[in-house]
Formats: sequence, C-alpha cells, structure tokens
Amino acid sequence: MTDAAFSLPTLGHGPEYRDAYIWLPQLMMESARDGQGVIEGRTFINCTLEGPAVLAALDGWVFEGCFFGEVGDDPGSLLLHTLGERSVAGVIPFRDCKFVGCNFRAVGFTGNRPFLEEMLRVLREVRA
Repeated sequence: MTDAAFSLPTLGHGPEYRDAYIWLPQLMMESARDGQGVIEGRTFINCTLEGPAVLAALDGWVFEGCFFGEVGDDPGSLLLHTLGERSVAGVIPFRDCKFVGCNFRAVGFTGNRPFLEEMLRVLREVRA
C-alpha cells in the first residue's frame, strides 16, 4: 500500500471569498500559521462553508440570506451555549466578517447571549 499525499488548494487571506468551497478547519489553520488566532475582516459571498466546526461569532458579524443547515424541529440544535466566561476552546473565531448567500454544512454556532438569541430568532423565522 502506498501513502497518497492529501492536499487542498490554499484558501488565502481574502479579504473576499466568492463562490468558494471553504473547509473551516483549513481556513483556521491557514490563519493560525500566519499568526492570526481570529479570522477577521473577511467577506464570504455565495460560499459553502463546511465543518465539522463550531463558529464563534465575536463582534461585527453579519449574515444575509444564508442557509445554516437542517434543523428539523429544533432550530436551537445549531447553537451552543458555553460555560466559559471569557473564552472557549476548540472553536473557530470570526470577527468583523460578513456572510452573504452562504451555505453552512456541519457547522454549529456560539457567541455571546445577544448573538445566540438573534440566531435563534433568525432560525425560527427561516423554519416558519
């Protein structure tokens, strides 16, 4: 058996991604390798963003016309409330990012209480 090399095309620094497939763990690792612990100041237009991942929305988030994933009878299933008061491990943090017409696959969302409440409201409206 031979080992096949596995590689994905580099996503780059943006600041804009259009009609792109984005594997969120790859985007986070590219940012981390550049010394950036937060994905910041980027715009995603008509992109598919795929996990498995939990997106931590920090300040300045905008979602317009996005599909967040199948929620069935429980829109809250995409949202995670953390017990940490200042930080949470294992998430992909975004700050000042805009998502327009994007599709999220296998992605959960977390953030502060106002963010979670707004996301729950939006998810319930989309379902209705």
